[in-house]
Amino acid sequence: MTTRLEMRTRLLDDLDRSEAKWGARITAAINDAISFYQSRRFYFNESRTLTFNTVAGTDLYSYNTPTTTGTIGAEFYRVDETLIREGGKNTMTLQRVEYDWLEGLADDNLSQGMPYNYAYINRGIRIYPMPNKVYQVRILGHMKMPAPVDDNEDDNVWMNEAYELIRSRAKAMFAMHVIRDEGEAARMAVMEKSALSALRSASEAKIGSGNIIPTTW
Repeated sequence: MTTRLEMRTRLLDDLDRSEAKWGARITAAINDAISFYQSRRFYFNESRTLTFNTVAGTDLYSYNTPTTTGTIGAEFYRVDETLIREGGKNTMTLQRVEYDWLEGLADDNLSQGMPYNYAYINRGIRIYPMPNKVYQVRILGHMKMPAPVDDNEDDNVWMNEAYELIRSRAKAMFAMHVIRDEGEAARMAVMEKSALSALRSASEAKIGSGNIIPTTW
């Protein structure tokens, strides 16, 4: 497993730069490269297993757990399907609706029960009707996978599954914005394109095989 430290060391060696002077800038370039690609969908940033429990009387659920909502535990760029079940049975699919419509409905009707609608809002979801008890909800879709929390995290998908893509993008950004080496930036842009193509092909192959097709419990 590769870490951010190992990637930074390799990039510094590739560019013949010192850790003391350039290490922080390389780290920033790596993180910027990850940020650039987080909104792109690949086989490794899809989720079929993330679940959360509803709270009776709470209809808003957010990834960052503000005090006024429940928690999802992750941020999604795209929600493909949302499933709900009660006590390990009675699984059903929540119907996605427009938030404006759901807001008007929910604000006018404070009844509680098993939710059957949801809408995406503010990097989270609102469900309707307001749950009357604990239900388990499972979200399927494109999840935001974070950058490494530190230099030594060894299971981060961006440092492993997308290693060549992030390495090439980070080096291109460093060359273009920091050391102003347009030739190096152009060479790395070619490598980045190749790495992106490989990841897209791998993702399409996995989708075609059924490995990441949403299924029910």
